[in-house]
Amino acid sequence: MTDDPELLGLIEDLSVASSDFVRFWKQHDVLERQGGERGFIHPTRDEVPCQQVTLRPGEDENIKFVMLRSA
Repeated sequence: MTDDPELLGLIEDLSVASSDFVRFWKQHDVLERQGGERGFIHPTRDEVPCQQVTLRPGEDENIKFVMLRSA
């Protein structure tokens, strides 16, 4: 489990908003986490920096959950 307060807050928000998220979060171990800072070109805001976190459920390597948040 992570000790990152922002990630813990996101997990809490998603848990409050979605019983499906709670069920899936409890059922799957995370094997890999990828990510880092990325930039996206927005048509009116130019480059928008984002922080990417990629999680893969433990049982199916073909599924990944990608989160992007403003950096």
